[in-house]
Amino acid sequence: MSYLTIITITLTVLPSLLLFLYIYTHDEHPEPKGLVLKVAFFGALTAIPVIAVVFGINSVLSQPTDPLLKAAFSAFVEAAIPEEIFKLVAVLLIVYRHPAFDEPFDGIVYCAIASLGFATLENILYVSSGGLSVAIARALTAVPLHAFCGVIMGYYVGRARFSSGLKNTGFWVAALFWPILYHGVYDWTIFSFNNTQNGLFLIGTLASLVWIIAAGVLKMRRLERENVPLLAAYHGVPLSELQAALPHGVFTEAILPQIREFLDQASPIRYPSAPYDADALDAGGPGLGDALARRAASSVAIPVRRSRGFLGVLMVFSGILFVSFSSLVLLGLGLNLANPEYAKTDEFYMGSAVAGLVMLLLLVWGSRLFLRGLRRNRTA
Repeated sequence: MSYLTIITITLTVLPSLLLFLYIYTHDEHPEPKGLVLKVAFFGALTAIPVIAVVFGINSVLSQPTDPLLKAAFSAFVEAAIPEEIFKLVAVLLIVYRHPAFDEPFDGIVYCAIASLGFATLENILYVSSGGLSVAIARALTAVPLHAFCGVIMGYYVGRARFSSGLKNTGFWVAALFWPILYHGVYDWTIFSFNNTQNGLFLIGTLASLVWIIAAGVLKMRRLERENVPLLAAYHGVPLSELQAALPHGVFTEAILPQIREFLDQASPIRYPSAPYDADALDAGGPGLGDALARRAASSVAIPVRRSRGFLGVLMVFSGILFVSFSSLVLLGLGLNLANPEYAKTDEFYMGSAVAGLVMLLLLVWGSRLFLRGLRRNRTA
């Protein structure tokens, strides 16, 4: 097996793994590994109903003849709408009512995982016929697109799971509208370029991708801040009382069970006949009516200090794996370049340069991940 084949196979799967780790390590309360794999598996299987629906659409409707309208039809009707709908359906059927979905940020984790499962299978299908160039292009574009559309969807799914009434309905609409819009616009620019060969559409592709990634990152950071305040508001418990029930200055993976236990005991949802008495913990604190009436402030942040746990070990192990792999590939590239008996064409130099850049970035990223894992495990 040549090094180009190894790189092609790696670039088919590695982008999904890296983005998964990026999102997963932002969750202070890691989700069950078996459930994560199940969501990823069924996310990949959503390709089957998507293909069936697209086949049915094409058997009933004819594509427009105008290049831009044809691109819009392919982008939205054949790609964005069915793909995003079935990703959401997979999350709803498998995990939405699962006990592990116990905080708003879990919506981001599970929707992103379902999207990455779909993206990985789609990558395998495209790369198997397109080779290394397709693997590189999709690693830098299509996979991040799916991942962060999943993040944006998950933000609204998490909010909907812990909201009610008209606000809940609005979150469900947004959970489909924004991912479909972002995904469709991105695909439309690509298909428009394919139909017209106008390079300006590629600039639009890059701009839309950057916008989607930025929007996804901002949603992640916002929900990280809002996670516990939203839990308190959902259960009708004053945030100050919830904070008072937690160990001061520490918020780790081990604390979530204490949060749930406190909310189970204090929430009027669980014990409507015995309202929560805020005065029991803080004399003169806000009463139950005030707690139910007020909306949790987004600016409230609980002090964070990570501790030893699964994520630290995962980060260290993954860092070692990525550093080792990238170092071996860089060494192999160097040996091939120095070997006078190895035929060197323009394609060889171009492939070596691109592969070397990707492996160098992976080396830096893996080193950073390893150091972060060590710092995390050293935290008392």
